[in-house]
Amino acid sequence: GEENELVLAKINAFEPNILFVGMGMPRQEKWISANFERINANVVLNAGACIDYIAGVKVFVPRWIGYLGLEWFVRLLTEPRRLWKRYLYEPLFLSKFVIEDIKRKYWKKK
Repeated sequence: GEENELVLAKINAFEPNILFVGMGMPRQEKWISANFERINANVVLNAGACIDYIAGVKVFVPRWIGYLGLEWFVRLLTEPRRLWKRYLYEPLFLSKFVIEDIKRKYWKKK
């Protein structure tokens, strides 16, 4: 709409080399996808929770938890209402497509 046009005009007037978009997932990905061709920036990145970490709104998970691959679990415990679907439901939904791809690659009919 009109507000989006104003945002694009301001971005393009500034002529950024790198544009960070922080609107939360999946809104930022949808916005980037819908407006990508109209953004005059060399690189467009979705900032996600990065802005919250820098602002001190979210607490960094200790690195040793990240090394164990459990950072997602700590985030789920701290924000269960917002993240349960992303971490518990979506992987199960997507696993169907991964299995189909593996079958196509390794069990092709000859």
